Amino acid sequence: MNQIERAKEYAKKYHAHQVDKAGVDYFSGHVVTVAQKVALGGYGDEYVVVAFLHDIIEDTSVVFEDIVDVFGEKVALAVKAMTKQKGEEYSLYLERVTSNKIASVVKFYDMEHNSDINRLSIVREKDLKRQAKYQHYMLILAKYL
Repeated sequence: MNQIERAKEYAKKYHAHQVDKAGVDYFSGHVVTVAQKVALGGYGDEYVVVAFLHDIIEDTSVVFEDIVDVFGEKVALAVKAMTKQKGEEYSLYLERVTSNKIASVVKFYDMEHNSDINRLSIVREKDLKRQAKYQHYMLILAKYL
């Protein structure tokens, strides 16, 4: 099994039974979409691997050391850079993301998908605010593409 397939299966296992804001299976609805966007953007295997794993530390029981053991330090550092800490100021979080090229690219596509309000059945004020926030930060991340 190649690294991308391994990351896909790993993410599928750990994101099992999670749903996104639209009530869709988190893995197939969000994780796979972000990975596809990264792959279609022409980025290499490590980028796609990180795309599959981008929320795994933040949203599951997986820890940084687990990622190092299975996928190596370079992938783990990119995933760690994308892992927002509780209470962390968003601008500081984005600073960390932009310190890692792979994380910057994957975060752009993550924000692009998260800001797509067309996938929501009901759009609320908080969804519009999230969309505006992500679109603002996507302009910052665009220079890393």
